[in-house]
Amino acid sequence: MILALQFALKNWRWGLEILILSFAFYGAYRILRGTRGANILIGLSVLIGFLALGVFLLNLEVLRQVLVGILTILPIGAIILFQQEIRQALAELALGRNFKSNTGQQRIINTVVSACETLSEKRHGAIIALGGTLSPDDVLQSGVPMDAQVTEELLETIFFPKTALHDGAVWIRNGRIVAAACIFPLTRRESLHRSHGLRHRAALGISEETDAAVVVVSEESGSLALCHRGVLERPISVDRLRQRLSDIFSDRKRRWTNHKDENKNSPEAAPSNDDAASKNTPWWVRLLSRTNKR
Repeated sequence: MILALQFALKNWRWGLEILILSFAFYGAYRILRGTRGANILIGLSVLIGFLALGVFLLNLEVLRQVLVGILTILPIGAIILFQQEIRQALAELALGRNFKSNTGQQRIINTVVSACETLSEKRHGAIIALGGTLSPDDVLQSGVPMDAQVTEELLETIFFPKTALHDGAVWIRNGRIVAAACIFPLTRRESLHRSHGLRHRAALGISEETDAAVVVVSEESGSLALCHRGVLERPISVDRLRQRLSDIFSDRKRRWTNHKDENKNSPEAAPSNDDAASKNTPWWVRLLSRTNKR
């Protein structure tokens, strides 16, 4: 008992470091839970744990070199292994506004929900992505470019089974339909039930990479579903779907407004005498000044 206490007092920093790393890995696991990244993180944690025990308790020099090598390349490896999760984190941090006004926003939401209700009654499968502050250029390029007003008739026509654009997704951004027949990446989540079809897996996949709200109409059952930030709500009623979409975009607009107000109130955004004086400065002097600042 005394020897154990002396060892603990002498090497308390090791225990503190292990505790900090444990909390860090646990937090990362909670974020990655339900994805393949969680399994990778568990395996990596077990490997590092065994190596650390061998190094600190048995003082094995070879294991020490292996552990140092793993920790050296770990940051780069984490970026490669968890690129999808990092992309999702960036999507959550991004701020933006995809509708010009509350009236236009609610009109688009009502139009999409009404179209989905009709498609549900006819058992026509559909997947519609609304908004998103990250621009998935590769996804949009996989479909057919459009620049059309959002109407019920157009959405119902696109997803009619005998049309050329029905087999894919529609992306709505800035109040316009920008692309149809888009191919979304499938989710890598292994815990997803087998009853979820390709449309639901594609909706989850794109919601994990962007902050778009994705509405799905099941061709088999006609049920509605909503995917947002990697969370699937299924089944969802028409009224609930309308309310959820309104809440999502109202919250996004509120965060965007607060972000703009903070920038306006910041000292950097306030006009100064130097700005007024710079108007009388020759253009080539201002250009050199901006270059030097950069």
